[in-house]
Amino acid sequence: MDVLVTRSGRPLMGLLAPDFTLLDEGERREIRLVAPEDQSLSVLFVMDLSESVTPGQRRRLAWAAERFANQLSDRDRCAIGFVASRFTLLRDFSGCTTMPPGIFPDLSQGGGTALWDSLLMSAALADEEAGRPLVILFTDGVDTASWTPEPFVRLALRGSDTVLYVVAPSQVDGAPKEIDTGSSAFEWLDLPRGQNLGIRRLSAQRVPDELASALSRRHRRMRMRSSVPRSSGVHLLRRVARASGGRLLTAQDEERLASAYETILNEMRSRYLLAFRPDPRIPAGWRRLKVTVRTGGTEIEARGGYWHHGARE
Repeated sequence: MDVLVTRSGRPLMGLLAPDFTLLDEGERREIRLVAPEDQSLSVLFVMDLSESVTPGQRRRLAWAAERFANQLSDRDRCAIGFVASRFTLLRDFSGCTTMPPGIFPDLSQGGGTALWDSLLMSAALADEEAGRPLVILFTDGVDTASWTPEPFVRLALRGSDTVLYVVAPSQVDGAPKEIDTGSSAFEWLDLPRGQNLGIRRLSAQRVPDELASALSRRHRRMRMRSSVPRSSGVHLLRRVARASGGRLLTAQDEERLASAYETILNEMRSRYLLAFRPDPRIPAGWRRLKVTVRTGGTEIEARGGYWHHGARE
């Protein structure tokens, strides 16, 4: 379980296992600390390349992502994808230090933005990898093209081990604005590997059969939405990120977009990894978790629960 402890906005280091209390549905669990360096990172960078993201923002974020990857170790693995009218995986997971420069497209991909589809696929891809899965998503929060229901994205991210950080321009946090996207059809989902992405595992088998089937296909035809509220997606992304143990960062200008990536890297290096063993006798289902520390004046970002699958036959 990834846990970030901060005081006055800065990560608090030096805590030991006895400093933490973890309650599993109100029952205290014995925990141990896992050294973060013993767990490699699996980082998926996802950039919104729809028309609403400016060329300057794309260039600055591409530079920041490359700098972020170059500061990781040889054990860490990175992948790159982008969001437009469909999700495209540009580079599958491989060594972060070998990420080629200029891999993000310079130009807008046009069309709509399949944000929720892309977020769901990104979490599933990262969850397949060994180590600590991390998705870093840059977006303005506008979704005009997804087939995936928004409540299902929240459900799936709750069942995932992926920590989600979202970077968004600060101006999209204002009043809702209606945008007209038309009704163009498009092909959705472009993945260069034919693997089972574990959509059902993410949601603890609660995903409807038709949704699991559609998300597993290589292509699906659908229509874009119209008149989508601009700000609603950002507020939802903030809740989803916090539920995963991550958070949403906003930036006022392009320079601060780059510094947001530095913040994420510093926080990932400062997070605590708590390990505990659930009681195998408890029934399968969603289990609420609460983490506290005995040091006062702190704030904690951590996953709010987990799916317990029960005893195996």
